[in-house]
Amino acid sequence: KPQSVTGIEAVKALLAQDQIVICGGGGGVPSIRDEQGKLQGVEAVVDKDLATAVISQQLDADLFIIATDVKAACVNFNKPDQLQIAKANPAELEKLADEFAPGSMGPKVQAVINFVKATGKDAAIGSLSDIQDIVAGKAGTRVTNSISGIEFYK
Repeated sequence: KPQSVTGIEAVKALLAQDQIVICGGGGGVPSIRDEQGKLQGVEAVVDKDLATAVISQQLDADLFIIATDVKAACVNFNKPDQLQIAKANPAELEKLADEFAPGSMGPKVQAVINFVKATGKDAAIGSLSDIQDIVAGKAGTRVTNSISGIEFYK
């Protein structure tokens, strides 16, 4: 699991100059620091969603959004009783971890949970086509400490 992202100061410098920065795709190059503090590559797979949550934390982002191809995180995905999650407390959402596919929605849900727990700020998952409504809190799945349970879309 990613702990920090090397080179984050360069990202901060570019953002300070109003540049659009694309970083963290594919999760990055896995590395550790040796006894002398030097970076050393290691064999591992770094999940892109968990890495972007760390990047967002290090950048002190106001809102962390994972834009994807679905409207919201769902329980009973692709089943007749599927429910889209509108809002969820991170601790309550974590209890549903088995509902989310490990190589698909699972890491996205864990990433937003991690961000909210680490920062106290909101995070969201939703469709790129709904990005303005996600930012406004009108679409997607919002993970927030402002509620105590889970709310579903009707």
